Amino acid sequence: MYRHPTARKAACIAALTSVTGLANAGGFSLIEHGASGLGNAYAGNAAVAADASTLYFNPAGMVHLADRQLLVGAHLISTSTSISNEGSTLNTALGGTPVVGGNVGTNDGITPIPNIYFVAPLGDNLAYGISLDVPFGSGSDYGDEWFGRYTATESSLSIIEINPSIAYRVSDLFQVGAGVSLQRASATLANAVDSGAVCFSFAAASPSVAAAEANCNNAGLVPGNQATDSLASIEGESTSFGFNLGAMFTPTENTRLGIAYRHSVEHTLEGTGTFTNSEPFQALLDSVGTDLFRSGPGQTEITTPATVALSVAHRLPNFNRLELLADATWSQWTVFDELLIEFDSAQPDVLQVQDWRDVWRVSAGLNFQYSQKLTLRAGLAFDQSPIPGPTRRTPRIPGNDRTWYSVGLGYQHSKALSFDVGFTHIAIDETPIDNSFPESGPSAVFFRGLIDSDANILSAQLNWKF
Repeated sequence: MYRHPTARKAACIAALTSVTGLANAGGFSLIEHGASGLGNAYAGNAAVAADASTLYFNPAGMVHLADRQLLVGAHLISTSTSISNEGSTLNTALGGTPVVGGNVGTNDGITPIPNIYFVAPLGDNLAYGISLDVPFGSGSDYGDEWFGRYTATESSLSIIEINPSIAYRVSDLFQVGAGVSLQRASATLANAVDSGAVCFSFAAASPSVAAAEANCNNAGLVPGNQATDSLASIEGESTSFGFNLGAMFTPTENTRLGIAYRHSVEHTLEGTGTFTNSEPFQALLDSVGTDLFRSGPGQTEITTPATVALSVAHRLPNFNRLELLADATWSQWTVFDELLIEFDSAQPDVLQVQDWRDVWRVSAGLNFQYSQKLTLRAGLAFDQSPIPGPTRRTPRIPGNDRTWYSVGLGYQHSKALSFDVGFTHIAIDETPIDNSFPESGPSAVFFRGLIDSDANILSAQLNWKF
């Protein structure tokens, strides 16, 4: 009696629109590739070629490494996020009442990121290498009792990449490099389902609205009732390929310029949408005979951005212990204009518009050769967020413009063995969210919050020449 097409779609959107918040992993690229570069806020890394991490930043730099090198690195990313409720409400179709739940959502944790790079020369003018790293990733876990639970409870995205590369020295002035990448992506997204809102959506399509709403009330299925909330999650995996190119130009013995390009990669993540329904909600679904909110296969597409990096490294001729570094990197986040989840069941597809923008990351840094064994590093970076503003931001990992403050050092233990460590504090402005999910119509939850967050990164790497 309640299977009205409009009610079916509204019910699905109420449950699933927030699952698509994967997109708001805040420009979800990870630049943490090597601890030596972290100490400079990765300034100049497409030109420096200081160690085997040049594989990621500019493969042309491999011909500047005289020996075979193995680099093993790790980064610990500590994040602290607090989201306060600034008037979030249930959907307007159900009265727009305030969302009940904890008024502060927190997401604190430490995430490890590994890097492995190997480079080997093939004569004087040719070199090859292979890397294993994580170029994209994000994660959050707010629990299922906070006020934003209908928007997000848990999110995770991880893209692991294997990147074999080759480099050729055209001349002492000019070097080129190229690589192919095999990427494996996996994602998990979860949120609470407002079972009461779905019940009232069904009731609105009933021939006897008042009687149907009374049945909802008697079952405890009223909008925003945490006791009858259900859970929705989506998991998916994908394998895809990409490529990268690089070139270096050395106009003088003290100056090196670098340019590097990474192509965008399209991923189709295939997996399962899972619904864990509360007992009264499952009874409702069984009573109306609907095929909605049943677990089954689904998929979504994600495209990572193309990037272009321009770098310069300059050693002062009258004080060659000091090297100055700079970088500007452009990221094509406009490829991420929407996210569509498609189901192979009766569950209607769900669309969330992103409208992300292309952005720049600019950085400057320096290396100071304190002694034969010790190098000191410092750097500063400004990193734009691709999210256009509060109306397109969600708590999945809420991006905003950020500033990097970095320091580090390198220690040459022996001719064959060296160590690098780096530390970065990332300052992020207080960030508003005012997202009504307009493409979802009157069934959408209005999320209004204020985010206070920052991050710290501690990195270390071991370099072995042999």
